[in-house]
Amino acid sequence: MKNFVLRKDSSNYIWFEYQCYSYKKSDIVVGEPIFNDYVYFHRRNIGKTPSNNIKDLNNESIDCLVDWGLKSFRLYLNSGYVSHEGKCLGLKITTATGISIKSNIVKASVNTLDGLIGVFVGSTAKETDTNIGYPLRGFKIVVETINDSLSNASVYILYSYSKLRNMEKAQKSYHDQMANFRNKNNQLD
Repeated sequence: MKNFVLRKDSSNYIWFEYQCYSYKKSDIVVGEPIFNDYVYFHRRNIGKTPSNNIKDLNNESIDCLVDWGLKSFRLYLNSGYVSHEGKCLGLKITTATGISIKSNIVKASVNTLDGLIGVFVGSTAKETDTNIGYPLRGFKIVVETINDSLSNASVYILYSYSKLRNMEKAQKSYHDQMANFRNKNNQLD
């Protein structure tokens, strides 16, 4: 998953818009940095009875380990408690950020989901031959209120992402280095 945003239309229908990366082939190829055979799940029960107040989601996070990217997630009710589930996918990366990049801030009442509507989460960077992808690693929902005001909360999401490594270029570089070592070898058998 590269990024996502929660949308709402005039009929109060709510949905996610998102961008994901996909494989060119069903099997692993050298130029693709994603392992398509390793996935791990994590589930957590938040442990709060829902009060129809998004403030209950404050500091709730869904994240993956450093060399993993967020494949999918869901927030749901489980026996009266809000729970979440994340699926992570193994990656070959060059760098990763911490959960410290701040999305846009939305002002809204905590009694609706409107504070999460339009909050864009994830990278908007353009892919290049060197930086071939920016998958989302995780995010944390932040709901701030002043003096416990329920009508004017500041809602934003902190998130992290990784830069994918171009394994095709890395393999070519390793082959070139080894050929150079062999060609400069002047030792006799």
